[in-house]
Amino acid sequence: MRVLPRVIVSDGSASSLRDSLKVGLLLSVIIPAAAGTLIGTVVTNPGSGYTSIPAVTAPGGTADATLAARMQAQVIVPAAAGTGYLVGETITLTGGTFTTATRVQIATTKLITAVVNAIGSGYAVSDTISLAGGSSSSPAVATVATTQLATAAVNARGTGYVATDTITLAGGTFSTAAILTVSTIALVTVDINATGTGYISGEIVTLTGGTNTVPATVRVLTVGGGGEVVSWEIVQGGSYTVGSATFTQASSTGAGTGATWDTGVFGVNTFTVSTRGNYTVNSATFTQSATSGSGVGFTANAGLFGARTVTVTTPGVYSLTVAALTQASTSGSGTGATFNTASYGVLSVSHSLDGNYSVLPSNPVAQGSTSGSGTGATFTISSWNVRSVTVTAGGVSYPNGSPLAFAGGGGSGAAGVGTTGGVDEEVTFEVTDLTELPPSYAVFVSPDGPCIWRVSEKSGTGFRVTVSPETGAALAVSQIDLLVVG
Repeated sequence: MRVLPRVIVSDGSASSLRDSLKVGLLLSVIIPAAAGTLIGTVVTNPGSGYTSIPAVTAPGGTADATLAARMQAQVIVPAAAGTGYLVGETITLTGGTFTTATRVQIATTKLITAVVNAIGSGYAVSDTISLAGGSSSSPAVATVATTQLATAAVNARGTGYVATDTITLAGGTFSTAAILTVSTIALVTVDINATGTGYISGEIVTLTGGTNTVPATVRVLTVGGGGEVVSWEIVQGGSYTVGSATFTQASSTGAGTGATWDTGVFGVNTFTVSTRGNYTVNSATFTQSATSGSGVGFTANAGLFGARTVTVTTPGVYSLTVAALTQASTSGSGTGATFNTASYGVLSVSHSLDGNYSVLPSNPVAQGSTSGSGTGATFTISSWNVRSVTVTAGGVSYPNGSPLAFAGGGGSGAAGVGTTGGVDEEVTFEVTDLTELPPSYAVFVSPDGPCIWRVSEKSGTGFRVTVSPETGAALAVSQIDLLVVG
């Protein structure tokens, strides 16, 4: 048992304790804890700006305690954005030695890549496209890196072509040239075989032969004395999937009969772009560089290009991401391009868990796991502060509340105190020099911790209080409040 000196306590009230009912809350009594071994610490200021773990000491003991700071992340910024992340996902960091790893939550993302979905038309390399989709305070901008042929028109049909011939184009600058596949052919030249009779100048003769959706027609220009065809011209080349070298008359606008034609030669009527190519410089006109058949002389013009690939030149700031994006505006004249498979990286994060580290990880700090599917993000933890201080050796003869000293680590401001075991034995003290206590009063004791208390030797000027902590407990703060009711 420890007996303290007499404690003079005043209730500080303005009225007399002899009121018919008087409650007086007396000032708290602080029982000093005996000096001893540090069993714990309290960090009163975590400090800021630490880049390594500071050394911690506790001056004041007769044998110094051994202490170690444990750190938590204070400032975290992405070092590498990675790909495949969504706003709201959490990322747990790896590295260092910890009981709790730092975890961050993605606050904003930025566009890393997007794939051309619809190529559109009218685009040129270096056109910029402002993208629409998702929620952003600043939308992403993509720049056209390469183009591909979207459409072109027949300029010169050439001769000697059949349907399904392929034509490799020359024109522009490319790593892969565009290739056309002939869909239909048109009659471009034909010779008279039998001149017939009864024709007049200007008569239109529709030809039969080959496989067509639109037959070829010729106009009679001059005739002989018997109405035989002397000269003619092709009015309409028709649209054929299968050509023919010979033709007869299917019908005529006049009365002529019996004329036939042969040595029919076909050129390109329509085509599809079967290989769009990969261009860094567009061209509006093309010639034939090669063909799978024997045709020659084909040329094309009015070439329009679509986007083939884009690079993200302004990644934007996104609070809500979407996989599909459209064109909001462009620096050129292209229209219709859309994009999908958009992938986003980490732009900014908020702290979800600051962590608890005894060995700090090295920058950049890698991702250990994520709640989503993103990969590749890394982070720079540029500032740490003190989370707690552990006691590995308690030292000797420390007063409770001994200040801790922090040195090194590159930061400042950390502060804390050491704690001893508190009061773990029976304590008795006397409250004296009270005035005008009533003849009959009661004292209630409110200690700071689980304990048993009793009041004895009451008089008109004071009383004795004995406090006994429960088995295995201690009055850690050693503060006792007293209430007098009279």
